[in-house]
Amino acid sequence: MDKIIIIRWDTQLGPQPIIQYPPAKEMPKKDLFVKIWAKYELQKEKSIIMLTTEDVDKKDKNYLTVTQQYEGELYFFILEFERLQKDQNFEDYSEILGSISKNLIELIHSDKFMRALSEGYNQIKGFVKLEKEQNIINIFKDKIKTHILKVLEKGVISKAKLINKLKENYGFSGENIDLLLSSFLKVGLILKKDLPGIKECIFLVKDLICIRIPPNLTTLNLGRKKLAGKKLKASFKRFYKDYVKKLEVFFTNFDIISENKDNTLYALFFNENIYNLIKSLRETNIPVEEALMILEDKQELFDDLLDKTIILERKGILYLFSDIRFVSFLPIFILKNLKERFDNLEITSDQYVNHVEILLSELNKEKKEIYTII
Repeated sequence: MDKIIIIRWDTQLGPQPIIQYPPAKEMPKKDLFVKIWAKYELQKEKSIIMLTTEDVDKKDKNYLTVTQQYEGELYFFILEFERLQKDQNFEDYSEILGSISKNLIELIHSDKFMRALSEGYNQIKGFVKLEKEQNIINIFKDKIKTHILKVLEKGVISKAKLINKLKENYGFSGENIDLLLSSFLKVGLILKKDLPGIKECIFLVKDLICIRIPPNLTTLNLGRKKLAGKKLKASFKRFYKDYVKKLEVFFTNFDIISENKDNTLYALFFNENIYNLIKSLRETNIPVEEALMILEDKQELFDDLLDKTIILERKGILYLFSDIRFVSFLPIFILKNLKERFDNLEITSDQYVNHVEILLSELNKEKKEIYTII
């Protein structure tokens, strides 16, 4: 994404440009905004409007637009892209972009607007370029987002009550709550819904855990062929057999619960060099020299990964011994929390019933597969 443009539509004067971010020498010409408005008039049922035009240099420019009504005025929240990723489906971002644009338009006359615009720009830019796994890592890196997840694990809560909880614990102002929640929407963890008398209830529909799992042995086979050619060497056959046996023994006896409690794996994933090394090893085995280059020659990181049995080295070649993965799962445990909170009059019957129905619907949708390795 290259920039954000916000305009207000005046029924008599047409498009009234308000701001673009980052600032540029001049705003796009009004005829572009008229084309976007015309497409909006024809496609009002769509949550996102796409328009592609040619600039003066005959280069394609792509404009993605979300509309917002605020205080009787119609606003166009426009994202400009010079290049789009192949097969990128922006409908997946409609709720996120809707939340961010709504938040910005409501702050448009306040002194908080420019800061919110800068944060919104950076967050959207991150959404369109980061993989799902990286977006999840960013949730766990952020102290407030991890607190939000803990609150949501207790069951449904209104946005207003969530803001109050964040104020009590972190002195959180609340104006950027939609930006924070958009991270959860992006990876499919939450659902937002209005209930009778309660606006914007937030339901946790998937939870996350970070665990180690055995590596994909198919990639090991590919690496083995590259090393040994068509005729496998006897020494490598012995190594392969020993490697598989070690994996069986390790993961049969491994205490996954204890490791998850001390957050060791999260800390590893937060290191960008370690994350990049693990991604490389998921594809195939690599020389130790290449691994150290990825780790920026930090021998202590390499040794730590060996000690923690994340990697395995043989004759100068590095193998993945434990892959680190996020697993999303259906939070059935919330049912008990919902019952207790309902009995204590902390949630209404509508909130209670709706969250139960949402979880059951998700269970049926997943055909009883209650977890997914990301």
